[in-house]
Amino acid sequence: MWKTKLTAIDSKNGKWKLIFATAIIAFVFINVFEPYGLYGGSKQSDVVVFLEVCIAIFVAVLVLILSHFVLKRVGRISSFTYATIVILFFCEAFFCGGLWTLLSILSGDVTTSLIDVWLENVIEYIFLIGLPYFFALFYLNYKEKNKTVKSLLEVINEDKVNPESLVSFMEASGIEKVRIPLKNLLYLESSDNYVLVHHQSNQSIEKYMLRNTLKNLENNLRAYNLMRCHRSYIVNPLNVNSQTKTAKGLSLKLKSTAEIVIPVSKPYMSEFQKKFN
Repeated sequence: MWKTKLTAIDSKNGKWKLIFATAIIAFVFINVFEPYGLYGGSKQSDVVVFLEVCIAIFVAVLVLILSHFVLKRVGRISSFTYATIVILFFCEAFFCGGLWTLLSILSGDVTTSLIDVWLENVIEYIFLIGLPYFFALFYLNYKEKNKTVKSLLEVINEDKVNPESLVSFMEASGIEKVRIPLKNLLYLESSDNYVLVHHQSNQSIEKYMLRNTLKNLENNLRAYNLMRCHRSYIVNPLNVNSQTKTAKGLSLKLKSTAEIVIPVSKPYMSEFQKKFN
């Protein structure tokens, strides 16, 4: 896990998303939950405390920009991992704690030793910035992984919708019955506890009988862009020639033969109209 690359923050866009998400979440968290009795426990007015919070977050943002854009380049870090990001975060905490201490000195708020104030600011940074920081980091990395998985699935699906790809048909028992090239597949028709797979073979139309149901087959066939059009039919859009509106929905005519007409019931009409219009 510690060596897992955090690709979500490799790009400039990813870094800026992390920095701004951290700042916004931290700002909302501090002002809504008021940790350490921030507003009520201070002798200063709420307006002054609010301005100090804004300045503190602004300084934290500058530290994050410095570490993610400058330190990474100077350190020649190609990609952050969980291990390096944790080390980097604690370095940021000590550096930002020092800057917050410097601001306290300039404003005359330091009443104890500088080391005590520094350590106190480091702890506050870890608590106030750390939670939003790692929450935003995990969220961005989760989205990046989902995006990667989605891209891979799209590639896989692109292969599957290739007209030359083979569509495998299983019986309810899990036994493969037949494989048919997608370009030759016409439609599937429900017949009691069986499914008739209609396909073109040379110049004739043939059919295979499967002991299965359309409902069982439907999910696996979506990857090939086959569409459910009726409680009794699934059709291959590649072989649809035209559609005609009827009183009950639509009727589809196939490219291979004008005699075969596939009904589209009203629940499936909108999807087909989007597909063919």
